[in-house]
Amino acid sequence: MEVSTGYALMGLALESIESTKLALLCQKAENEFVGARCGIMDQFVSCYGRDGNALLLDCRSLNFRQVPLPSDVHLVICTQ
Repeated sequence: MEVSTGYALMGLALESIESTKLALLCQKAENEFVGARCGIMDQFVSCYGRDGNALLLDCRSLNFRQVPLPSDVHLVICTQ
């Protein structure tokens, strides 16, 4: 939600910032304003995720790369 709001506000202001900086600012907002001690993964994949790819992210260095998924691979994500 933070990332999409950030992109919308940048569009309205006709400004832009680098995607990693946006992800870090959104994480900071969630940590400090909301009080949720979250990591960077959700914000980062919202900025860099691409259709048909997994995102391999080192959360310490923020180095990442797209990993193409074969078309016959299907992921199922379950939560409680």
